[in-house]
Amino acid sequence: MKARFLADANLDQDIVAGLLRRKPEIDFESPQGIIPEGMTDPEVLAVAASSGRVLVTHDVRTMPRHFEGFIHDRECPGLSVAWVDGPEVEIPVK
Repeated sequence: MKARFLADANLDQDIVAGLLRRKPEIDFESPQGIIPEGMTDPEVLAVAASSGRVLVTHDVRTMPRHFEGFIHDRECPGLSVAWVDGPEVEIPVK
């Protein structure tokens, strides 16, 4: 099964654009029209889960904690936290 991704609203869209220029076959959905301004982390995770997508975010402060709570009750393809000044961190799904 091919991984599908959803960019969080806070993800630098230049990263997504550059990635898609190099690997256009990657299924990477932008947040425009999907994640409205002010949506909470749990709501964003629910959107990603309902669309079968791994959420990619820069939010290292709160999203991992919300993801941990989210997967206790529901299934989600995953969360990838892309640090701006550090390595990418994969948080495994239960």
